[in-house]
Amino acid sequence: MAKRKIATITGIEYAARTGALRIGSDWPGVFLRGDEVMHWWQSLDLAARELTKLCKQAGAKPEACALGRAAQELRELNRLLKSAVVFDEEHDRIAREHDFAVARRS
Repeated sequence: MAKRKIATITGIEYAARTGALRIGSDWPGVFLRGDEVMHWWQSLDLAARELTKLCKQAGAKPEACALGRAAQELRELNRLLKSAVVFDEEHDRIAREHDFAVARRS
């Protein structure tokens, strides 16, 4: 998944919450507030690791296993979620440490 820039819509006095959202006549989509999804990261990381482990335990390469491909999709979703959060320096340091710790366990 290619990294996307954060789209900024100005001139609207509305703080969208996580949920279904339609802008004008465009297709409806799902809006996920960065500050509301931060706690999902750990769960998605754990699920992806466990799915990958199941493939390996079955003797399959993760990329050739349906569960391994699902794990990759969860990692992609997690990258997307993380891209929606704007950190200050302290939060950025904590996130990098978490990513490093997760990468070391994988």
